[in-house]
Amino acid sequence: MKGQPMKTMFAITFSGLMLFAVASAVQADTIVFQDSFNNGVVANSDSVPNYWTPVSYLGAPGDGTITEANGPGGLTMTVARPASANNNQLHLETTTYSYLNFFDHKITIDCSLAVSITTANSPGSFRFTLGSQPLNNEYGVNDGIQFNVEAYPTFDKVTLQAKQNAPNSPYTALTTPVFPATLSRFVLTLDATTYSLSLYLGNGSLFNAVPYTGSLGLDPSQWGPSANPSQYNHDSAIDIEAIVTKNAADPGNLSANLTNLTVSVIPEPASLGLLALGGLLLLPRRA
Repeated sequence: MKGQPMKTMFAITFSGLMLFAVASAVQADTIVFQDSFNNGVVANSDSVPNYWTPVSYLGAPGDGTITEANGPGGLTMTVARPASANNNQLHLETTTYSYLNFFDHKITIDCSLAVSITTANSPGSFRFTLGSQPLNNEYGVNDGIQFNVEAYPTFDKVTLQAKQNAPNSPYTALTTPVFPATLSRFVLTLDATTYSLSLYLGNGSLFNAVPYTGSLGLDPSQWGPSANPSQYNHDSAIDIEAIVTKNAADPGNLSANLTNLTVSVIPEPASLGLLALGGLLLLPRRA
């Protein structure tokens, strides 16, 4: 029939357009977690009640507070210099979640924050950690990846660091320290072997025009909270910490303010390839 080539061409074009539309949707990052820190309840995320467990290690009850605004203002962790203890710590901890399993799928963590300290002589830090154990502080976990901000009055010292099979031990730096002023946001992308880190200043501009990238150097078979980590499925938990170390001569206070946190899953190219293969099967066959 004379009209058959036109019908075939239309079918191919329509199938191609549908394939392109579906592939574009799949390729977009999927937000799997968000907390805008504006519901007035520290423990609750935007959609999950009791998502966060607040934990404090303080020399005195009044040495630290965690508050969340009911509306604009975000979540604020304020820590004072300890009078007697070695340090004061505030934590927000979670259980482990499969969407934080960066060994199985690429994830992006996007966090808006501001960290400040009143004086230069009381060392204080903000730490965002993905750890291999649920509801455990960043120091105690066997394995972890940590975004660390050491605060000073006029700048921040930022490093990305990691550890494995090292409970109650410090982390090893993955990046050389950098010193942005008024850090306002970090975007960290992780997969099974690599990291990519972008930093933003207070005016919204990028501090590093090219992301910091490198190898994580982690063994997925060793990502777990016990001597037999093979029984675990490589899921991760979040620990957010504000800490101030003792300095008898300096009553400096640390403040960390968070206004948004999202975790997104990024589809792998293999998924798109399977979609394209499925799309080819939709194309009409010649009689």
